[in-house]
Amino acid sequence: SQTLMAAIVAALREYATLRALGVSSSSLRAVILEQSLWVGLAGLVITAAVGALLVVAARHAHIALEVPLWGCVATGTLVLGIALLSGLSALRELNQAEPSTLLR
Repeated sequence: SQTLMAAIVAALREYATLRALGVSSSSLRAVILEQSLWVGLAGLVITAAVGALLVVAARHAHIALEVPLWGCVATGTLVLGIALLSGLSALRELNQAEPSTLLR
């Protein structure tokens, strides 16, 4: 969520420019939520790769390790939900910013 918030705050000026040009709030909301979804999915892909490597390493070391599918699905759903909530939080930051101030 910190990465997403930093990316959106860094692009506040560009979003303000789009708002000043007449892009609707719903269009900007869709862009930000899509960005948060992609950040969440990228995090899940990286996590899945590292997790798979750890499971292989544990099995190679003869360590009994069980990773239930429902736990993976629940964790992935939670991570994507948190990413979307982070996007909504960043969207609030954008809505509170004055376009005229950001365009200077």
